[in-house]
Amino acid sequence: SFLAASTVIGSTPEAAPSCSPYELTHTGRSLSRSVIRASASGVTETAAAVAGTVAETVAPATTVFTIALLCTSNRFCSPLAEALMTDRLKDLPVWVSSYGLQEGAASGVLPITVEAAKKLGVDVGRHRVRSLSAGSLRGVDLVLGFERAHVDAARSTGGAPPERVFTLGEFVELLRRVELPRGDALGRLRAAVQTAHGLRSRTPNRFGSGIDLPDPQGGPPSAYINTAERLARLVEELCARLRGDVEEGDDPGGS
Repeated sequence: SFLAASTVIGSTPEAAPSCSPYELTHTGRSLSRSVIRASASGVTETAAAVAGTVAETVAPATTVFTIALLCTSNRFCSPLAEALMTDRLKDLPVWVSSYGLQEGAASGVLPITVEAAKKLGVDVGRHRVRSLSAGSLRGVDLVLGFERAHVDAARSTGGAPPERVFTLGEFVELLRRVELPRGDALGRLRAAVQTAHGLRSRTPNRFGSGIDLPDPQGGPPSAYINTAERLARLVEELCARLRGDVEEGDDPGGS
């Protein structure tokens, strides 16, 4: 299986603080929220054709690209994906956090989450559950859920702009069909979101069905293992695309 074949990659990620990514300005990180106008030269011609008139897009001039992951309880899918993405994107200017829809959940992850993470070469032992709060996703650059309910909550409760919200499977599927720019990492990350949304808006209902990753909560151990394997394959492919390691159409994760 994917989990059994995985090896340790990189160092153990530090536990993320419980504050919103854009509250980090007050903790010493440089996250200016000034506004610039994105230039069409920041994306490839393929990306510009999909996204529309990129020159008219207003983008935040930050030095960090923020990603938020949202699942049901923040005890399995989203903390596992957070740890994987933090590790696999450690050389990019990326900040990853995760949240759950349920309030009053237990403070830590499930034991099976720790086991699955260990087999994938990451550590979630210090993760503390965070619940989605009103407006907490408003300034995040990319929000990824695992099923439609997560996407809906990210928009309605979290305040995330619709053009920045996808399911994990949907986002990967969209990126398989676009070419992202090489070079500047922040430009590539922003282009990924712009082009994915542009393609989605031009082909509505094409990428929404059949690619959800249902929460295994309450199911047998085999359901958690299967979900972890699917999740890991999607995250590995997504990170490879965001790093610029694969070309349009390639499927390095075999998902």
